[in-house]
Amino acid sequence: VFVRAVHEAKWMNEMEISIYDSWFDPVVSSLPGLVPDGFIYLRASPDTCHKRMMVRKRSEEGGVSLDYLQGLHEKHESWLLPSKGQGSGLLSVSQLPIHMEGSLHPEIRDRVFFLEGDHMHSSIQKVPALILDCENDIDFNKDIEAKRQYARQVAEFFEFVKKKNEALPAETSDGDKSMSPQVMLPGRGDLWFPGGSPLPKSALGSLEFRRAMSSFLPK
Repeated sequence: VFVRAVHEAKWMNEMEISIYDSWFDPVVSSLPGLVPDGFIYLRASPDTCHKRMMVRKRSEEGGVSLDYLQGLHEKHESWLLPSKGQGSGLLSVSQLPIHMEGSLHPEIRDRVFFLEGDHMHSSIQKVPALILDCENDIDFNKDIEAKRQYARQVAEFFEFVKKKNEALPAETSDGDKSMSPQVMLPGRGDLWFPGGSPLPKSALGSLEFRRAMSSFLPK
């Protein structure tokens, strides 16, 4: 979401976005721990987020415009929430296997969705997302009950994700081998592939970086 927004704002050029996309799959495959077990979406309108930024007055947020927040909001909404009249990007609770459906606490049952769709990266298919409504301004130092309610929902989601992961079949040793790193960066600065050849420096300056990189990956 953030990378696409940065690219659309012209803060990343075509070569940079190509390099990012080319590195994403090998890095995630090499480090599966980078894949989140779940998402918690603190949902609020762009106007509300912008007003809160103005109140906080943090120096690092000073240059963030309302237009940028609106773009991020639209991307998060289309990515995390079901779209009306089109193919849903989420797997509803009713579509879950019975053993998983029953493990959701009633308090978060209508707030948990599972990412699914062609626009989702394969690594996060069926990853659960908890959506919390954060539109209203709440002073958690004074409204203790609201604070406890949010804490309970997060805790119940954490327990659900934990049980879901424990129910997954154990990875086989062969499967672990398939996750071996595909890219290394030796101390002398060149890019190398295990069992392969060094990536030529000329490829780094090319807009066809992805194609050049794939030709050196072991098949």
